[in-house]
Amino acid sequence: MWKKPRVNYAALISIEIESALIITIVITTS
Repeated sequence: MWKKPRVNYAALISIEIESALIITIVITTS
């Protein structure tokens, strides 16, 4: 069994937030 580092979770969360912001900007601008 391998441990999942918390850094990966933080990176995934930040990536999800960035993608969500980009999607919302694209929807509002289009």
